Amino acid sequence: MGQPVNLSSPLVLDARMAGEPARRSIAGQIEFWAQLGRSIEPLLDGMQVLALQKSGKVLSMAACLRSADSPAGRPMFPATNTPAWLGPVLE
Repeated sequence: MGQPVNLSSPLVLDARMAGEPARRSIAGQIEFWAQLGRSIEPLLDGMQVLALQKSGKVLSMAACLRSADSPAGRPMFPATNTPAWLGPVLE
């Protein structure tokens, strides 16, 4: 059963923008992010997480996506990292 929660307007907007291409609802996108975070958290170094939290630098999902799809960001995600199953989708 779902629980009502208060979310910031920027988070809701980011969820709407990020979820639209994947045909996810706002709630579905936020749940996806939560599942992704739960999956990744054990892989993160605790000191790195603390440093990120202390820095106070928080980017919106839209800003992160824009930076990834920029001349500076593209080399961080080379095409060789594309999963084989995703190749036909991108072509």
